[in-house]
Amino acid sequence: MFYGNEYGHTTAESCEQKGRAWWWMMAVLAGWGGTGVPETEQPAGYSLEIVSPNPSNGQVSISYSVPGEQDICIQLFNITGRLEVSLAEGIHAGGDHQITADDIGSGVYFVRMTTENYTASRMLVLLN
Repeated sequence: MFYGNEYGHTTAESCEQKGRAWWWMMAVLAGWGGTGVPETEQPAGYSLEIVSPNPSNGQVSISYSVPGEQDICIQLFNITGRLEVSLAEGIHAGGDHQITADDIGSGVYFVRMTTENYTASRMLVLLN
């Protein structure tokens, strides 16, 4: 399908696919939250949000909520999927919480919150 020499080294289909990927990536980096995959309904009482401006410089505030006491793990992964730091681990009381992450270098990151009943992730861009 992508083997050919229509445009010097590739095909029209390949160029079109790369163009779509480029625009999708730029839209996501600019803040568009869509993925093209339908999102499942969020259970009541759970949330994960980046409180700081996104992109952000330096320190980042993250808020999260759980409906009752439970084991929570909040981790920061870099764009390649490597764990950079665990921000919160262990049993947390129900309600609203806020944590702060600092001393993290520039880059694109994913914040992931995992509980027994819920997993959420948010993209974070740091420009230090």
